[in-house]
Amino acid sequence: MKTAITILSMSFSILLLSCNTGTKKELTDAEHNLKKVNRDLQHAAKDSTNAAKEKTITEWKAFNEKSEKMVSVLNAELKQFQKKINTSDQKETIWLKKELIRNREKLKIMRSKLRDRNMEFENGLLKFDDSIASKNESFQREFNYDMDELSKAVKDLFINNVK
Repeated sequence: MKTAITILSMSFSILLLSCNTGTKKELTDAEHNLKKVNRDLQHAAKDSTNAAKEKTITEWKAFNEKSEKMVSVLNAELKQFQKKINTSDQKETIWLKKELIRNREKLKIMRSKLRDRNMEFENGLLKFDDSIASKNESFQREFNYDMDELSKAVKDLFINNVK
């Protein structure tokens, strides 16, 4: 947006200099109009950035809330899985416990990633730009994919091995 303002200013200045026939009043009016256009462009750019920032904040908060709930639900499922393992008399109990520990560790990593990204997001708002929205989209895709995979793994263990 600043590039457009600069180009517009330079073009207008060149136009004014090449037209030497203008009076001082016309030149002053043209300069005044140029300044007004520059201010308007700057306000439009600022408004656009603020709108993008608000949209990104709203989307992130919704994603973060949804993700925290997913983590909590999966954590509760792992606790139920632990209870079923403890009451089962299967030969594979040792293996199931190892899988449970492995999945709990993955969930802990996912929760940590979410919290780290949330802090990074909060800190990045001070210097908001388009890269924050792009980073959020990328993180959300990756996080959702990883959570889906972990959730499937836990459900498969739960269904197939503990009855």
